[in-house]
Amino acid sequence: MPVFLFAYGSLCDGATASEVLGRAVHPEPARLVDWERGWFVAINNRASGSYACTACGGLPARCLVVGIRPRTGSSVLGGLIAIGDDDVAAIRGRERSYRLGHVRVRRADGGDVTALTAVPRDDLLRRPGDGAAVPDAYERVVVDALRSLVSPTPLDQAAAFAATDAPRRDDLEYVRGDGIARGACTCTRG
Repeated sequence: MPVFLFAYGSLCDGATASEVLGRAVHPEPARLVDWERGWFVAINNRASGSYACTACGGLPARCLVVGIRPRTGSSVLGGLIAIGDDDVAAIRGRERSYRLGHVRVRRADGGDVTALTAVPRDDLLRRPGDGAAVPDAYERVVVDALRSLVSPTPLDQAAAFAATDAPRRDDLEYVRGDGIARGACTCTRG
């Protein structure tokens, strides 16, 4: 019986998923019903070294990344990826801010499958006023990945995120955890 991963953020991007899994990946569109997607996860950016400020080279304290949470009547468009046992370790390594859980996902053909997905850890959920910002470049990768899955689904449904007052930062670049040795961001925004 095949095992699947339901991706709803940057892993919906075939190139990103291929890099993580070390093989060609082509996510197929699927929908997670009674859940919503949003900027719920505030990563400790200085511990993960994921996003660096392009102005000063330092790491902001916290950044927001995409998460999901239950919400009756909502749905999340994402990518369904067939995975093997070896892939689970790679997924766990990349998704350290999440726990892997099983969810029921609706495929584009109308059939349902059980899939693993990344559910945010409670200790990393965003707290109001924590100063965390959404990296603009990351948001663009997620929206572009969703856009690639949507035909013929309307984009407004596909790229839906729960409303947030979180600021966006257009001066952050993804440094893949290589930035851990960097100092703190010294800009007024960091």
